[in-house]
Amino acid sequence: MSEKFTAVSVVRTANKVRVMSGVAKASALLDELAMPWPPRSNFKDAITRVTKAVNTVARRAGILNEPIKHSRIEDLWRKEARRIDAEEMDAIRAAVVAAKAGSLVDQLQALESTLALVDPEYFGPALQVLREASRQHRGDAREMGGERRPLASSAGA
Repeated sequence: MSEKFTAVSVVRTANKVRVMSGVAKASALLDELAMPWPPRSNFKDAITRVTKAVNTVARRAGILNEPIKHSRIEDLWRKEARRIDAEEMDAIRAAVVAAKAGSLVDQLQALESTLALVDPEYFGPALQVLREASRQHRGDAREMGGERRPLASSAGA
């Protein structure tokens, strides 16, 4: 059997169906993972941050046998790769999920501190719900082997 066939993602919009190859999907996920770019950052820095994030999350989750090389991530991001392995795609998806989870925890903590400043007595029940949701989410992330903030820890400064 030929290896010309690749996994595809189908995105349905109003009356159009767009088909995205695995490499194109990986490129979009890597681009999403790199956002937001720190000030004075360039493409090379972004590739380095994304590579570290993907490899860190994949190692903790036990997805990859070997880390993905910097050049491989760059080829995927630029859509120059011919194919993508399932393990690589799983590692990229896990890194995106971990980054989003870290962002949500940060938003919950910011909301909690804002409500506590406004009126701690009035917002007491809401604060308790936020604390419980944050605590539960952190426990779920640990069970999944995820990392709280993969890009922030590898940003350097």
